[in-house]
Amino acid sequence: MRRAVFLGRDGVINRWAHSSDLAPGDSPANPDEFELLPGAGEAIAALNALRLPVVVVSNQPGIASGRLTTAVLDAINEKMRAELAKTGARTGGVLYCRHDPAGRIKAYRMECECRKPKPGMLFRAARERNLNLSQSFLVGNSAEDILAGHAAGVMTFLVSSGVSSAYRGLSRWQAQPDCIVADLGEAVRAIDQLLGSPSRQLEKASDRDAPQRAS
Repeated sequence: MRRAVFLGRDGVINRWAHSSDLAPGDSPANPDEFELLPGAGEAIAALNALRLPVVVVSNQPGIASGRLTTAVLDAINEKMRAELAKTGARTGGVLYCRHDPAGRIKAYRMECECRKPKPGMLFRAARERNLNLSQSFLVGNSAEDILAGHAAGVMTFLVSSGVSSAYRGLSRWQAQPDCIVADLGEAVRAIDQLLGSPSRQLEKASDRDAPQRAS
């Protein structure tokens, strides 16, 4: 069984989308709105160099609300893969939860086990890819991410940068990350240090302060 790194998508890998018909900090509604965050591709490439499977786990309730179609979501996913490939990065899998109990589309209007903060997507990835969750990591930017990680038994990193507040709902949900980091690159450097296996790609990254350990 292998370790893995689970990544939230919006606000961790890509920028939040902004347009006149979207609330501030919403998910991209089409491929044109998808834009990698600075350094995200390089950070994932560094995880690839460490031979750590990278699995994206993302709630996409826009499918249930009717704002997105599955075809558009697939197109956004292909845009992500193409943009990551430009930096030499790749993911080992992408899992989306398309459900929402308040959704408008009946087929996706349900309580499910995959919608974060439930850990269903992490458990599914572990089964399908023979992953050791107790030795794995999750990098997210919301209370839902942190709670899903804790429920699955992985070490959690909270990304504190971005337009959407990383601390939204943390107190209400009593979600306590294991570490707070500025961005995905800092999380990857921390993971590299924890594994005791420095990589050439991480050494090339700009020096930063050590990640803040959540108290």
